[in-house]
Amino acid sequence: MQPGFTDHITDDELEAYSLQRLAQERLAAVEEHLLVCSECRDRLEETDAYIRAIRSAAKRAAGREMPLRQARVGRIAWMAAAVSATLLMAAVVTRSPQKPPSPAQVMLEAVRGPMMAHTPAPPDRPLSLRMDLTDLPAHTVYRVVVVDERGRRVWDGAATPRDGSLMATVPKHLPTGRYYVRLYSPAEELLREYGIETAPR
Repeated sequence: MQPGFTDHITDDELEAYSLQRLAQERLAAVEEHLLVCSECRDRLEETDAYIRAIRSAAKRAAGREMPLRQARVGRIAWMAAAVSATLLMAAVVTRSPQKPPSPAQVMLEAVRGPMMAHTPAPPDRPLSLRMDLTDLPAHTVYRVVVVDERGRRVWDGAATPRDGSLMATVPKHLPTGRYYVRLYSPAEELLREYGIETAPR
């Protein structure tokens, strides 16, 4: 549980948020909670993936349906396609959710100088980032932004103090490449920058 919040976001609200149907009066509170709660961000990622799978299956099923023809053979073929589509949808809806891979632990160190060190990390897997709190101003929560080599933002979330370090979980799977992790204060002041290089081991 994160500071300042007493309850996690409900499954119904996560689904409504993913579908962009969340009531306007709840939108600000939900987005503020997502900023500081890694658990709810992980659940939102799973909800988004599930909805994408449902929509993809529905499109494939619709593409397989055949127009009803006057000939008996045509009607039988159309019915068979409809049954197949129904079974496909049932298989997706009733599928047992696979347990997502556990985040890889990555210890980040700020290195001064013209050559920034890039800490190795596994690609295509959630990352649990740990950053040293030494010499940082004290805050209850910090903002973390991950950008690629071109400076394009690929993830934005929160880091919270825990056991003498700052912890942030990046649920987004980063493809092979180099990335920069930028740590900001709540006032949007850039405090530190770290390098990450995702590559198969």
